[in-house]
Amino acid sequence: MPRLSNSTPKYCKHSASGQAYVSFNGQQVYLGPHGSATSKREYDRLVGEWMAAGRTMPSETATVTVTELCIDYTRKCDWYYRKNGKPTREHATAKRVLKELRAVYGKTIAIEFGPIAFKAFRDRYMKRKLCRNTINRYLIHVLGAFRLGVENEKIQSNTWHDIKAVERLRKGRSKAPESKRVSPVDPILVNATIPFLPAIVAAMVRLQLATAMRPSEVCIVRPDDIDRSGDIWIFTPHTHKTEHHDRPRIIPFGTTAQNILRPYLLRDENQFCFSPAETVEQVRRQRHLDRKTPLSCGNVPGSKPQKRNPKRAAGNCYTTMTYGRTIKRACIANNLPKWAPNQLRKLAATNIRRFCDLEAAQVILGHSSKAVTEAYYADPNIAAAVEVARKIG
Repeated sequence: MPRLSNSTPKYCKHSASGQAYVSFNGQQVYLGPHGSATSKREYDRLVGEWMAAGRTMPSETATVTVTELCIDYTRKCDWYYRKNGKPTREHATAKRVLKELRAVYGKTIAIEFGPIAFKAFRDRYMKRKLCRNTINRYLIHVLGAFRLGVENEKIQSNTWHDIKAVERLRKGRSKAPESKRVSPVDPILVNATIPFLPAIVAAMVRLQLATAMRPSEVCIVRPDDIDRSGDIWIFTPHTHKTEHHDRPRIIPFGTTAQNILRPYLLRDENQFCFSPAETVEQVRRQRHLDRKTPLSCGNVPGSKPQKRNPKRAAGNCYTTMTYGRTIKRACIANNLPKWAPNQLRKLAATNIRRFCDLEAAQVILGHSSKAVTEAYYADPNIAAAVEVARKIG
């Protein structure tokens, strides 16, 4: 198998014949008389095709291994699964799947990786009792690596079509367990947790419950992103989950949401309303007020030197992880059942569904289709069905 080069092949001259040539991974291709316009055009064409094909010549397809396909797909994932300059979670998932694929089938010639090998790789995840949806999501990246190989003309299309013929795991039709459906959090539990949360996180919880925002959206609220010209404020996040589908995200803020958010708008327009650094400062201030040691003893604010480069420092914006972790810690510390911000969104979505039709709920929740709203976030309107049954007797 020829070694893949990372440098651009040079335009060279063959001294004996006077011909121009270019070398691709050890394979020489003659272009015509050295220095001629024809040879230079041919050089540009071949180099362009070689780079577009992932630095591989079409004649090398018979020796392309699964490892080479994984390397190409990893390079694509590095820029494809990226948002606001940072890798997304799917980027880490893809790398994890490709690492295992290379460990098991890395030396296998790609055209020899067929449906049997694909199902054998799938069964490795089934033996670990991973959920059906998780396994299907993992296998999408295996298919993606082979599809990219076809796109770059490294392998024939029939190789990809063969493994694509393997049916996805269907609900109730496989041994893979089903994932547990996320249920709405009990409102009583939310109200019991709020007093033990920092004031800023408690405001985030109340705002999310009033608007049914995603946890990632409530973390990035900024004054500059809110249109306050009307009686209903309109929040347009500067980034959101479905922006790569070129879909706008608009979140209306009613009176309740406005009252919750108003104290946190007194800052620069481009600063985040909910800041972990402010939470830390508030906690320290409250601890100082609650201290029982006289000020003449022990440390006082400002007396302890600050570390120049602390390993952990509070930032200016909450993440979904820090937001959820704060709620979890409050529940554990006060012997309350643990719950997550996603459950709060589902509770809000279910409440919205009771007061409006499915289409309105879809818009408020920011879903691409009504099916997503109905299947995952808004439980059926049982009250309406009961009323129909009462009328028909």
